[in-house]
Amino acid sequence: RLACGLAVVEDRLLLGGDNPAPEDVLRGLRSARLLEQVEEPPPVVLDRDGDAARETVALVESGGGRAAGYECDVRDEHAVRTAIAATVEHVGRIAGVVTSAGVFLGPDLGPAHELSVDDFVSVLRVNLVGTFAVIAAALPSLMDGGGSIVTIASTAAIRGHGQGAAYSASK
Repeated sequence: RLACGLAVVEDRLLLGGDNPAPEDVLRGLRSARLLEQVEEPPPVVLDRDGDAARETVALVESGGGRAAGYECDVRDEHAVRTAIAATVEHVGRIAGVVTSAGVFLGPDLGPAHELSVDDFVSVLRVNLVGTFAVIAAALPSLMDGGGSIVTIASTAAIRGHGQGAAYSASK
């Protein structure tokens, strides 16, 4: 069984539409199934989409688990710190952090020389800076009694895929 106090789930692809790809739906379901196995303290799910956070919590609860969910855009340091404070209030102490925030913007599908700096930075703001912001905000709680940090990356961290310069750099 897993012991974790905080899970950050924001793994939807941003390809210009609001409909998640089928693999993202499956990934979200797997996240919920994983969270069902978490022992005390209950996991807290942060998602930029508050409805999605609540849906994940409902899936965990329908499997007999307990969880809480908050809307939180990891690009916003204040929102992250507010969500982490709410998490500490909810669970008492964060025992672990799992970050899986990741976006892949449509313009990043092309060659790197055609990608604007703004689009490049947008991806890094979620995938890299957002991950740091969550970990940094949770560290005081983790340092008070220990804990674990797991950052979920991608195979793009090991080997680029020919496109997706921003995504690969962020992983």
